[in-house]
Amino acid sequence: MPGTVVLCDECGALFSSQSALQQHRLTIHNCLQPFKCHICPAAFRRSYELDRHLQREIAYKPYRCEMCQISFKTKSNLSQHNLFRHTEERPFKCELCQAGFKRNFELNRHMNTHNRRRDMDGTI
Repeated sequence: MPGTVVLCDECGALFSSQSALQQHRLTIHNCLQPFKCHICPAAFRRSYELDRHLQREIAYKPYRCEMCQISFKTKSNLSQHNLFRHTEERPFKCELCQAGFKRNFELNRHMNTHNRRRDMDGTI
């Protein structure tokens, strides 16, 4: 009926038709996310949300990890991600005990343990 307003009893939103209310209930209150990204696991309630996501995903993060589908802005960020998350490689080696570390700061922190030990008892 023209001029009729339909109320959502869950949130109080007003709609001009019963079908608009039904669509609202399906997408908002049932948390349906029918719009799926083909690049990553993200899903959205509305098509424009997926479109906006895809623009960012493709335009701003063109380097994608083949193992977990996370995207990065630069090739170097992807390389670092692969080193830290998907390999056991430890390129930073302690010259005193041969312990290996993924990041330089981890090696530096480790070296402090040798320095403290040497300071305490004169040994390495």
